[in-house]
Amino acid sequence: MSSLFDLNEPIGLWELPLSPSQYEAACFRALVNERTLVFLDTNVLSAAFRLHQEAREGLFKLLRIPLAAKRLVVPAWVANEYVHNAFKAAKKTHGFREADLERLRASLPATKQLSAILHQVASVRDMERIAKRLNVTPAEASRELNARVEQLTNALGDAGGDLAIDAVHRELLTELRPAFVANDLGQIARMLAEQAAHRRASRIPPGLTDAEKGVAQGDEEAAGNADGDLAVWLEILSLSETHSVTGKSSADAQSPFNVLVISQEKKEDFLYRPRLRIAEAAKKIGIEENPDIRLIDPRLVSEFEHRVGHRRVAFVNLESLAAGALASIAEREFQDSVGLFIAAIRKQKRAADTRRDAGEEVPAGEVSVDLPVDSDAQGGVESTPELPAVVPEQGALPPEIVPVDTEAAFVLPIDEAVMVERNRLATMPLVTDYVQVVTNLLSESRKTEEMAVRRVLLMGAPPRPDAAFAVGRAMFVALQYGASKAASLFGGAHMAGSTVSPAEQAFVAGGLFEAFFESIGQLRESVLREGLPMLLDRVSQPGWESARQFINAQLAPFAARFFWIPGTAQQVLQVRIASEPEGESIIVRSVTAAYPGREDIELLRPKQSELQSSYLANTVNLATLRAALSRLSLLPDERVEIQLPGSTQSAPVLVLPADHFINTELVSAPLPA
Repeated sequence: MSSLFDLNEPIGLWELPLSPSQYEAACFRALVNERTLVFLDTNVLSAAFRLHQEAREGLFKLLRIPLAAKRLVVPAWVANEYVHNAFKAAKKTHGFREADLERLRASLPATKQLSAILHQVASVRDMERIAKRLNVTPAEASRELNARVEQLTNALGDAGGDLAIDAVHRELLTELRPAFVANDLGQIARMLAEQAAHRRASRIPPGLTDAEKGVAQGDEEAAGNADGDLAVWLEILSLSETHSVTGKSSADAQSPFNVLVISQEKKEDFLYRPRLRIAEAAKKIGIEENPDIRLIDPRLVSEFEHRVGHRRVAFVNLESLAAGALASIAEREFQDSVGLFIAAIRKQKRAADTRRDAGEEVPAGEVSVDLPVDSDAQGGVESTPELPAVVPEQGALPPEIVPVDTEAAFVLPIDEAVMVERNRLATMPLVTDYVQVVTNLLSESRKTEEMAVRRVLLMGAPPRPDAAFAVGRAMFVALQYGASKAASLFGGAHMAGSTVSPAEQAFVAGGLFEAFFESIGQLRESVLREGLPMLLDRVSQPGWESARQFINAQLAPFAARFFWIPGTAQQVLQVRIASEPEGESIIVRSVTAAYPGREDIELLRPKQSELQSSYLANTVNLATLRAALSRLSLLPDERVEIQLPGSTQSAPVLVLPADHFINTELVSAPLPA
């Protein structure tokens, strides 16, 4: 079959004649086809509220391709649903905003409330125990506990800044403004009144599973919009029918416009899943293992053909589009942010799959104060089965802090045998006791990765630094492929001033080594960035001198290719934007990056291809620019300063010169040799 639109059969396909990568490539080809009209579903707009700054830029780069050719359409009913969730939904700041962070903040007690409860229920002996845990006197315990809760509250206040409602809303409006269309919502509502009940009774999609939205549950009011899916579908039919007439000329009468609907919908009454597909490697038909390969319901195709006159219609999701795009466009300006976008989508998908998987339970020790050390491995520390490891209870106070002598940093005894290429790591004799853990972490399979992560979470890192280093390397690889629980091992809270064991230091050093090196002395041309800022911050803290010295020694021969390396001072990367007013716009004339001790870098560069012109924006989002510069330079966000001399506006709209873009890759570490 030549295209995605050729997959529409009257009674569906039992066997999908495409492998996952072939299907993803077909999705992207449909998007870039000049004869494809692209519609967005409401859940594409809502997805932006769950994506950090640069991941949203990846989403917009995909959507700019049809937008640049005026082929992107946001139906009026989609805008209607957005407005309701943004401004009309009761008891919500925004219906698409993730509420988990707000719930977490609300769960923390106010300091006055905490003090009052302690005075009521805590005895003198209780306060003495609390004081011992906090390493203060009993008289200072209440004040110290309040200070720590306030510190935690302030820290959570900084979280989620990338998901600020006003920023995401403004970006959606700025990016998609030309795609919104006007329509008679009343007429659509009348069609719903005429058709919805009859279609549902006759099992005609879409909307068969949404009937409960119109029914109130207990004291709660009905969610409403039970026929929203049908409303969007009817509008797509109408707009496609109109476009098929007005978009044709005598020259292209035999070339109708394809219709591509981008949706995160998974309901079985909207889409269906072929039972079999071609395997990725062997190219043979096998059991369907990818639940995201779903095709439009044949009954919808039939209705579309009756109304529009052809069957060239398809539904695709964002992940498949992005994967096909990454395989098709090699330009780094595209790969970078679109790669972050698909990583964010897959991370959310993995988290949701894990919660739904009835056979998996989140271990009680998933988030721990320290990285425990595995005392059960052969040749390790003597095990004590009569004294099992104590997992801190949720909400429990931290253990008593053991002061650390910062002058006593030791050299990590890491054998070069565990600094080989990744694919040889599990064959090293020093890793014999942890072969299965390392192999599972490197498997690129969600279930086997998570199984190995849980093993380390529950049992701890290997006690020998060599083995801990190897497991740390493999764990960092699993983090790159979306094993989100791995982050709690690298970034879990560690009490300032407490002793950090050689195994813990080696584990984190292994993650850093994997981020920067293929093998000993072989620096990666593109470092592994997922979770890297977390590790760099960790080894910059007191108590981690040994891990810091180790990675400093490894990177020292390549220091000229970095703005800084652990163990050296960080300076400020200043980015100066020169601009001048032109009518109602502010035109950018130059963007210069300056770092002490280095030559200035001009970031404003000409576009290199027509494809770049389609996916690169012609305006500057300062927040996205700063985030990209921080991530690529490996400097913390506070070490990146954007200067805009002469501007008096709080949020100026900066317009780039024609056929130019800001090439942030020019500050990407490692810099060219």
